[in-house]
Amino acid sequence: MQTEREEDLSRLYDTGVIKYPSPGVGRTSKQPPQTGQGDHLTKPQKSQLPQNYQRGVLPKYLRDRKEESAIPEPDNECPSGHVLLPEEERKETLRVLRQSYADRIQELNMMPVRNDTLKMKKRKMEIEEELKRIDGGIKVFQRPKVYVKINA
Repeated sequence: MQTEREEDLSRLYDTGVIKYPSPGVGRTSKQPPQTGQGDHLTKPQKSQLPQNYQRGVLPKYLRDRKEESAIPEPDNECPSGHVLLPEEERKETLRVLRQSYADRIQELNMMPVRNDTLKMKKRKMEIEEELKRIDGGIKVFQRPKVYVKINA
């Protein structure tokens, strides 16, 4: 018997009554109980197959499901008037945009540090605007699905 209060412990020692678990508490039989007569006599039977069962033939409900899955479902995320851009075309456009971005960065780096003339300042601003536009395009084409207008 476990206790945490000291007065309980002192009372147990004074009375001399300490109950220990009996030695047979943890032992039980490992055999499952029988539920009725004859349970051990019945043999498990194989499941009976239907009369019209044909081995190796796909059931009709599975053939129907296969046909339904073959039909492509319309994309719910696609806005009206748009179509999904093919993956290859999306990757190619992304590659071209990145190359164009690298070219503009290189052109910007080749410009002189001192921009005294109005023409140089204007060209630098044009390049920076192109970089912003290209960067926006890269962000769009990095998405896994890109939708474009049908008549674009």
